[in-house]
Amino acid sequence: MIMRVIKIALGSHLLLPLLSWGVTINSTPGDIIMHGELIEASCTIDPNSRDLWIDFGEISAREITPEANLLVSKQFQIKLIGCTLPSADKGSASRAQITIMGTSVDSDKLLRVNGKSEGFGIQLRDYHGEILSLNTKMPDYTLLEGRDSLNFTAILIAYQKNIKAGEFAATLRFRMDYF
Repeated sequence: MIMRVIKIALGSHLLLPLLSWGVTINSTPGDIIMHGELIEASCTIDPNSRDLWIDFGEISAREITPEANLLVSKQFQIKLIGCTLPSADKGSASRAQITIMGTSVDSDKLLRVNGKSEGFGIQLRDYHGEILSLNTKMPDYTLLEGRDSLNFTAILIAYQKNIKAGEFAATLRFRMDYF
């Protein structure tokens, strides 16, 4: 009796493709396109450094002057992880060039702020205190093995005599080229 059940099940299974042969089903064709880019990066930007928020807090408009004033400055850093120095078999880069991109005001050395406040911009300086130009490659940076940090200072600088008080915001983008 068990043998008969198995024979019936096997026989039915062989007939199923024949039963469905005459049935037509409407179909819609489609494509799936996958895209990406492989890069040779000697370092990875730490996920906590990809999108930074630098809060200047409340500042008196009188403290913003045409000269650098440490009272209206904030230090920040971009952390790099997994940095590998070059070797004959890997081909990794040992230096990087960073470009900081943003909309300038008054000169290419001041980042424009948006919002209700007016008459000042944000000046960026590297870890040596050198003023950085926007949308221009910075001097070469030598990478360190393992973990590394790029240190910067943002300073509020007046470019007009009268500063209008109010909230402000500014956005920068940065790109690292390895070689």
